[in-house]
Amino acid sequence: DEAGGVWVAAGAGLLRLQPTERAVPLTSGVRALLPRRGGGLLALDESALYLLGPEARVLARVPIDATVIDLAPRADGGAAVLTQTTPPTVTLIDGSGARRARFDVSRDARALTPDEAGAVLVASRDGELAAYDADGTLRWRLTVPARLRPPVVPLSALRYAVATEGAEILTLSLAETTRRP
Repeated sequence: DEAGGVWVAAGAGLLRLQPTERAVPLTSGVRALLPRRGGGLLALDESALYLLGPEARVLARVPIDATVIDLAPRADGGAAVLTQTTPPTVTLIDGSGARRARFDVSRDARALTPDEAGAVLVASRDGELAAYDADGTLRWRLTVPARLRPPVVPLSALRYAVATEGAEILTLSLAETTRRP
């Protein structure tokens, strides 16, 4: 249109997209770009995670010192970051960019699924699922007799769905009496 916007069909209506000239300076190419809980974005390049506000302004830059396997938004506006170290490591970063916890996980860890309480579920290709509290304390761990294909999808507080490398989708239900190991 005359103001530089673009109209796009969206369902039964039209959506006007207004381009901006805002550029976010990153160290290198963007490797991941995800929505940030509460508004904004999470951007990952080769050396850092950027927490961006709703107008794509950099709120925090968090150096990342290893190859990232997975990145997932957390309820507090931060991120859970799984890095390829020996053994692999999960770092929980809050919405201000502060590192809140760091812990080692299974050698085949492939995917992260944070929950609303700040905990994170770690899925490993070899069939291990482990839940860690927001401080990195192991909440529970179980092994499924199949190779998993991420992601793990929370269905409720105690139920999850996950696909296997075969042709199955498994629904896992935990008892309310599940205790820490």
